[in-house]
Amino acid sequence: MELLTNSRDNTIKLVDLRMFEVLRTYSADTYRTGMNWSKSGFSNDGAYVVAGSQDGSVLVWNAHTSQLETTLRGHAYVPGLSPPRREADGGSNANGRCLRPGLGAWPNSGAVAGVAWSNSGTQLYSVDKDK
Repeated sequence: MELLTNSRDNTIKLVDLRMFEVLRTYSADTYRTGMNWSKSGFSNDGAYVVAGSQDGSVLVWNAHTSQLETTLRGHAYVPGLSPPRREADGGSNANGRCLRPGLGAWPNSGAVAGVAWSNSGTQLYSVDKDK
């Protein structure tokens, strides 16, 4: 059993709860945990770890190598995932930003409190603490 944690030392750790040891650490010079209750997560296929930063950006790491893949600001899509059709999932939801091109989504203005993948795994949503 594993747990993904956000830490106030500006890292994300994958912890093995049975052995009480850190399996992987995800970090980047630009990643700053925005609050004590920030939510990070895995992509639906387990290939990526994603978390929001204090500056409103969303960072995406390779889950297996712990290497930072990209930093998303405003409209973007995760590398390796094909952009969804315009009709899928209806754009941005009322509680956050849909991070994909061409739908009029807006960038986060404050620290990102949480991130979530759509059921299809082709869209990533983020919510900042100011909205």
